[in-house]
Parts: sequence; C-alpha cells; structure tokens
Amino acid sequence: MKKTALLFVGQGAQSVGMGKDIYADFGEAKKLFDNSAKVLDFDLSKIMFDGPQELLTESKNAQPALFLHAYCLYTLVRERLEESLFLAGHSLGEYTAFAASGALAFEEALRLVRIRGELMSEAGKKTSGKMAAIVGMEAEDVESACSEVKGVVVPANYNSSSQTVVSGEAKAVERAVDICRGKGAKNCVFLEVSAAFHSPLMEEAAREFSVVIDSLDIERAKIPVVANVSAMPVSSPDDIKKSMKEQMTGPVRWMQTVKFLKESGVERTIEFSTKPVLSSLVRKTEKDIETLCVSGSQSVRDFLRDIESGG
Repeated sequence: MKKTALLFVGQGAQSVGMGKDIYADFGEAKKLFDNSAKVLDFDLSKIMFDGPQELLTESKNAQPALFLHAYCLYTLVRERLEESLFLAGHSLGEYTAFAASGALAFEEALRLVRIRGELMSEAGKKTSGKMAAIVGMEAEDVESACSEVKGVVVPANYNSSSQTVVSGEAKAVERAVDICRGKGAKNCVFLEVSAAFHSPLMEEAAREFSVVIDSLDIERAKIPVVANVSAMPVSSPDDIKKSMKEQMTGPVRWMQTVKFLKESGVERTIEFSTKPVLSSLVRKTEKDIETLCVSGSQSVRDFLRDIESGG
C-alpha cells in the first residue's frame, strides 16, 4: 500500500467543457451539479459546459467551477481510495481539500468559494494589480528582486524550485520582472488574472472574507490538510479558519508543501483537476514521488479498474 496524498487544483485550470463528461456518465456527479444550481441560485454547469471562456475565467465563476469539478471527481473514487496521509490544494484548491476532509459541507464550501471569487474579482477592479511567473530562478533571488522595488510586489506562489510567481501593484511587478530578467531568469510570463492574488492588495477583500469565515460551522478535518501559508498540516476548526484567513494575502508555499509530504513519507499523489497541473509541480520538486491525475470520465474508469486489478 503506497502512502498517498490527495491534491486539488487551483484557479487557472478552468476550460470550457469541463465536467461535461462526468455529468453525462455518472449519476452521483449529476446530482452534485444539479445541487450546485440550487445552492448558487444559477446554472454554473451551463458556463462550465458552454462558456464562453471569458465568462468562465472570471474569478467568481472559475473558483466554484473548479471546486465543483474537482470535488465531483474525488467523490466518484473516494469509496475505493485507501486511507490518505494528507490532503492539500493550491490556493482555491485548499477549500476543496477542506471539503474532502469533512471540515466543510459541500454546499457551504461551494457558497464560500463563490463569495471568495466575487471578493477577489471586486478587489481587482479597485486596484491595478498584476502577477508574473518567474521561471529558472531560485526563490531567494526572486525575493531579493522584490525587495529592491519601490511599491508593493511580493512572492505569491512558491510553485517549485525553479518557478515563483510574484504579485502586487502593476508597475512594481513590471519592475521586479525587469530585475529578474537582468539577473538571469530564463523566462518571465505575465499571468492573465483579474487581480494581484496573495498580496497586500487583497487586504480589503481579506477583511470582508474574514467575517464570512467567522460565521462558518467547521468540523475537525478527518484527514489533515497541509495549509498553503504554513506548509504544515491543520485539522482543528480554529486552525482551519486561521489558514483560510491568512491565505488571501499570504503566499502559497507549494514547493514547501511538496517537501513536507516527501519528508512525511508520501510516496504517491493523486490530483483531481482538469489536467495534471500540480502533478507537474510535484515532479519538479520531488522526482521520487509517483503522480497520478484524475481529470474526467475515462481517468475515473481507469483509476477504478487499476484498483480492482491491484494496481
């Protein structure tokens, strides 16, 4: 039995058509999709299945869409999963992990990520923020570049040893990118996002979101979730609420999360996503960890078949 961690993708992996196959092929998924329309009071599946991409990409839609899709995939295989050591999710995916852990009910988590997406979208309209991925440069060097800039720019995602995303005021991010290029970064890519996520520019949204979090009825997680900001496992309701509050303005320490999983004995990760985003980042950080991605109907069937055959 391989020691396993389950991973849940964050914003950016959305694509038109997502979930259409599992909706058609699995009654359990269809029930969750239909229930989501009642919870949100609009038909999210129509945007997921038919787009347009611009509408799906808006944070207020992308976040509940990715949550719903990943949670459905997890639900379709969970009865056949062996006990996992940990759960983890990248940014938005942390909320899917909390739902999968039993800390949050599906309906409450779905409403929560919709609110989160709306607040982050509004924050983007109020501030001229940007994000950029710095590739081929050590995280410490990216941190140093940010410290040289006047204005708000901070590391937002420590994705791997060779990729760090920076976030903040548009001009400050642009200046940080120039410095990184001058110091030898292999590539710098500005991200197509609506706001400067995981930065101080999210402080107003974070304050509003904290009020919502405080009102939540949270249970103790049945499986520990490795939190983004601390890269350490949380289980208690108080620790979970603290993690959710910190995450809005704090960095996603994904590289550190993967290292923690490796040090804790994890041998395999199973990602629930539209595509193997996190699996790729895991391999870049810890090559010895086996990765698997459950992304749609065929991969669900393949996964269940492999379990039955002892794979």
